[in-house]
Amino acid sequence: MTNENISAAPDNPYTVKEKAFYDADAVAMAKDDHRHHDANPDYKEFFINPFTKRKSKLAPENKLALDLGCGTGRNVSNLLKTKKFSRVDGVDISCKVLEQASLKLTNEGYTKGVDFELFENNGVALDCLEENFYSHAMSTIALQHIPVYDIRFKLLSGLYRCLKSKGTLVFQMGFGAGYGKSLYKDICYAPEGFNTKHDVEVMDRDEIIDDLKLIGFKDIECFIRDSFSDGHPKWIFVKCRK
Repeated sequence: MTNENISAAPDNPYTVKEKAFYDADAVAMAKDDHRHHDANPDYKEFFINPFTKRKSKLAPENKLALDLGCGTGRNVSNLLKTKKFSRVDGVDISCKVLEQASLKLTNEGYTKGVDFELFENNGVALDCLEENFYSHAMSTIALQHIPVYDIRFKLLSGLYRCLKSKGTLVFQMGFGAGYGKSLYKDICYAPEGFNTKHDVEVMDRDEIIDDLKLIGFKDIECFIRDSFSDGHPKWIFVKCRK
């Protein structure tokens, strides 16, 4: 069996352990919810400000957003607060994490099935999501934790499938040597740990650009910035369009 076929199977040796890790860590994650990242000016610039700065006061009509690796719901909540989307959905590998996200969002006054929806994916694909459905997708402090190149490529391809024509995608990864234990195209099924314990380091922005072009994305832009609250020398933010 090729690496590609192994990575495409939900029971591959990496994904099984990844799901177990996040299921076990869900309650602890909910207590922190990475809220300190809200103070990162780059988070605001790339993920929040493009919507809060829009002057239109009209209510959004069928504008749907998606957060890949939504965890316990911080980004879903922050995008809902912009009031620029009729619904914001989250997708994650862990059902336990999604339970915490649902509780958080409900406690904030949002209604499941109306304001937000949460989906458990199998860790390697986004077949659980509707095709040509979302106007915008995002992912932050998530893809850099997956040291299996084939899985990341498949997830990015899944985001392309889920976006409407001209839909936008913004995501972030660690950039530069000295922290990550896997290079961008490495395929590591047995990492030393999860969630910063065995991160990926992007060494060349063209590694990402070439993949996005192959998938079909256009208008690709990359921005190298100082990292925030982890050991990566830099972070890379990527914006593109279907």
